[in-house]
Amino acid sequence: MIVPKKHISIYESLLGLSNFIHIQLKENKLTVDELWTKYQKINNSKKFPAKHNFDNLILAIDILFSLKKIKLNQDGKLENEDY
Repeated sequence: MIVPKKHISIYESLLGLSNFIHIQLKENKLTVDELWTKYQKINNSKKFPAKHNFDNLILAIDILFSLKKIKLNQDGKLENEDY
């Protein structure tokens, strides 16, 4: 689900996952694999109480690219456009 609704929490939505990605990229420039590894550590835990798969991660990255919030640098790493 892309957006939260009455019975879908922000964590279960792609917007919530996009927010997690955006926050992670504020701290470091990461490859998609590194981002997936970071997410797997908190997937379905108290920090992020929803389970997403790799396809959802890619869709969330696509949302951020569409909104021009992230870009791919010369090293093949994702980074924030804002900073």
